[in-house]
Amino acid sequence: ALAVGALAILLVERGQARKAASQEAAPARFEDLDALTPLFALGVGFFQCLSLWPGFSRAAATIMGGMLLGARRTVAAEYSFLAAVPIMVAATGYDFLKTGSQFTGDELTFLAVGFVVAFFSAWAAVKGFIALLGRLTLRPFAWYRLAIAALVLLVWNP
Repeated sequence: ALAVGALAILLVERGQARKAASQEAAPARFEDLDALTPLFALGVGFFQCLSLWPGFSRAAATIMGGMLLGARRTVAAEYSFLAAVPIMVAATGYDFLKTGSQFTGDELTFLAVGFVVAFFSAWAAVKGFIALLGRLTLRPFAWYRLAIAALVLLVWNP
């Protein structure tokens, strides 16, 4: 899955580069989040299903799907991370409902501090990543995935 995902990223990036280089290059269909449609969201959701395959990145699947459906790279990345928020909140809330009564007051304080730190750290990381995608492609990530896939094949040999 690491290698297949990497190859998919390279293919999508190659297609984007060819489209941009052609003289008939039209602007992306979706230039900002406000332009996205329910049909786009459904399409990205189908691409997100690829992440059910272990080792296939949810973020990469949704970003590539968004790009294939006509979004600019940065818009696809923004949508990818925004689409993850409701699921993460629901999963965390459900887990907390099941196990929250097991925490002491002191542990809840640590949990709250950890939540705040994690929230702002994630916000900064996503903001930085999206800014980076405004200047670069996802090709370095694809090459990284190929290298990790090769390493896994070398190390994990049943």
